[in-house]
Amino acid sequence: MNVESIEKDFRVLVEGETDLLNLVVKLHFSIDKVLDKTLFEALPMANVMELRRVSFLLKFDFLSALSVLSSDVRKFFDYCNSIRNTFAHNPYATFSDKDVSKAKSLLLSHQCPVVPKSFRAEKNSVEVLKTLFTVCFLQVVVSYEDLCRKKVLNLITSEMTLEAAVGKERRFQGGKSVHEEFEYRCVERLGVLYPAIESGDYYKKAIF
Repeated sequence: MNVESIEKDFRVLVEGETDLLNLVVKLHFSIDKVLDKTLFEALPMANVMELRRVSFLLKFDFLSALSVLSSDVRKFFDYCNSIRNTFAHNPYATFSDKDVSKAKSLLLSHQCPVVPKSFRAEKNSVEVLKTLFTVCFLQVVVSYEDLCRKKVLNLITSEMTLEAAVGKERRFQGGKSVHEEFEYRCVERLGVLYPAIESGDYYKKAIF
């Protein structure tokens, strides 16, 4: 399952699911799968690890230690994991008013806004729960995509540096400058390796 299909399933759940047990278990599962995908990209030998044996929060901590995810958002993942564990042990659990207050407090107290101002007035427990899990999901997806772009950037940087070191003549198609060729190769390679990720102006902003 690729990240694009995980995103699609996550969106369907957020837009249509109302059963708390289904929501908590499936949204948590989606976040966990994207954590796996991100770890696979971040760790050089991730393929030799049995990621299914690594706990949800330990995956976050690995990615935080690798500067892929910010430690500041760990509190969101910790609470999502706590909610999931509650429902896993008791399928009749509820998301109480106390839980709603805690979730809102966590989300609203974050230094960089992660929810709109209108969220302060939100009282629907299901919507608050969906928002909490969505914030975690988006944190991982954005970090995953950023990591993939950086990997491509490093790959093309090494490729062009090696070409220059061995004295390969620089005759780029269409008379491109070095900067234009660099951007062209990055966008092209990103499309090959990670076709679902948009490049935008990422490579212009990253280097120049």
